[in-house]
Amino acid sequence: MEEAKKEELSSLKEKQDDLKKGTEGLEKKLQELNELMKETPLLSSEDMDTLLNSVEKSGVKNDMQKTSQSLQKGEKSEGLKSGKTCANKLSNLSLKFQSMLQKMKQGDKEQILADMRKSLQDILYLSDSQESLFEDTKNFQPREAGLAKLAAEEQKLMEGLTQVGSDLKELAKKTFYINQDLAEKLSLAFINMLQAIGRLEELDGNRSLSYQFESLFNLNQAAKSLLEGVENAQKSCPNPDAFAQLQGMCQKQGAINDQTSD
Repeated sequence: MEEAKKEELSSLKEKQDDLKKGTEGLEKKLQELNELMKETPLLSSEDMDTLLNSVEKSGVKNDMQKTSQSLQKGEKSEGLKSGKTCANKLSNLSLKFQSMLQKMKQGDKEQILADMRKSLQDILYLSDSQESLFEDTKNFQPREAGLAKLAAEEQKLMEGLTQVGSDLKELAKKTFYINQDLAEKLSLAFINMLQAIGRLEELDGNRSLSYQFESLFNLNQAAKSLLEGVENAQKSCPNPDAFAQLQGMCQKQGAINDQTSD
């Protein structure tokens, strides 16, 4: 009978040790979540720091160690006492994690995606307008006086592009999915538009067409880059693994406590 009791306590100790290792895996998942937050900040830096340090600050790992040591010594009452402390702390952590998960779901991600999609539509609109202006320019004879009127249309496109660039600059402060390549393509398109305006004002239709074509190309490349950013941002939904793991740990600790109290 005594031997069976020792084996039972030894088995419970192993389960408790495995659960303690689980807390280390949990902390690793939180670090991975922290890296994700750098790309798409769905939590404030203060909330993320709280989440990262929550397991260590709770002291649950020390309590698990005490539980394991008590079980090894055959001290069931002490093991049960520290085990219940573990269960309470895990439960509190679970509630805290659930609160943070809810914050992430209600965070800025949807707004960031909406702003990214709006900017994408703006760039596509500018691209379509530039293509229409390109076709209009081809209808004029070289040096024809009507070319000067098209300079005003190109000027409007350049002003629209300036606004898109300003919007994306602000958006880049919130997400890393607005990359440098996108900014470079928009800058090139702006320069192309400026060059096209100058040629139109000089009634140089042929050279203006060349610059308009370059502008159209760079706008399309910018749209492609932003579309990739939107798709990557959509894939960056918070991974609930850490939260699911913690809930599982709560259940396992409860099971260990139940077996210890038998």
